[in-house]
Amino acid sequence: MIFFYVNFKKIVIILCMIKIKVNLDKDKYESLIIDMSLFNIIKKDGIINKNKFMNLLFGNIYDTYLQNIKSIKTTIDSTFGKYDLSYKDSVINELSILLFEPNNNTFSQYYDKSLTFYLSDKNEMKLNELNDTLKYQSYSLFFRKIIYHYLSMPRYIREQIIHKQVFEEMQIAINKKHIVKLQLYNNKITSMKPYKYDTTKEEIYTFVLGKTTTNRVTSIKLSKIKSILITNNSFSFVNDEINLFNEIIKCGINFPCDTLCNAEIILSKEGIKMYNKKYLNKPVPYKVENNHYFFKCSQYQLFLFFSTFQNEAKIVSPSSLVSEISNYYNLYNQKNQDID
Repeated sequence: MIFFYVNFKKIVIILCMIKIKVNLDKDKYESLIIDMSLFNIIKKDGIINKNKFMNLLFGNIYDTYLQNIKSIKTTIDSTFGKYDLSYKDSVINELSILLFEPNNNTFSQYYDKSLTFYLSDKNEMKLNELNDTLKYQSYSLFFRKIIYHYLSMPRYIREQIIHKQVFEEMQIAINKKHIVKLQLYNNKITSMKPYKYDTTKEEIYTFVLGKTTTNRVTSIKLSKIKSILITNNSFSFVNDEINLFNEIIKCGINFPCDTLCNAEIILSKEGIKMYNKKYLNKPVPYKVENNHYFFKCSQYQLFLFFSTFQNEAKIVSPSSLVSEISNYYNLYNQKNQDID
């Protein structure tokens, strides 16, 4: 005998929600799925949460869409205000269809993937507010345009859209210089004195830089923050702290450190080619003399970047970096011997 458990309350809630089905091409669909994972929009069991992601995307981009509609109306009213044009509303509707239209021809004639989700009550009300501007396009087309418009942006901007609430509240705390209490997606709770937002040099993610309440320099990726509480406790940074923060941002906000590492590295001809080709986590020298490169940044960043150069890079200083990379080579060689 087979028993079925039915959660009637959940079924009723789902039946009351608007179901949206959007047809997409494979590349766009997979890019969207990757963002869901990278931005921590996942359920407790580790499965990506398409409903939550799409509700965040629509809800957070809605204000921009509404502002564009109002801008169209204002322009038309100011241009044709003195005339009683019966087709004015039709013009507004037609122009609103063009909003979020990709700049190039990215819309396929054939869509081999589909995304289905349910709008929350709040977003359903928002969608109803747009009904006048959606007369000439289906919900599927409207949401496909939103998705394609979203995917046309750099990833760090997409991260800011999905985590808009945390991003905006953190900006308030930065401006007011108030300590924040953060709950991260790994369930850790930490307190922070935030200094500034910035993106990585590769413009992939957004980080907030600051100090913990125990005065350790830290930077946290925006999409790792689940929720934020702005406390009533204020703070201030002295000039030395501000100078350190600005140097870190210049080198890479994702490499926080309490003390900057002064390093001199000699590169071979091949090493110079490797340095110029590599892009990820690349430290920027403050001085170059022939093949001598001088850096002032996080030691971890230097290790991460130069640990694969082997004989093409000679670490002149500091000795701690020499030891760190030497130990890495020894462990690497030992692992290869164990494999053999």
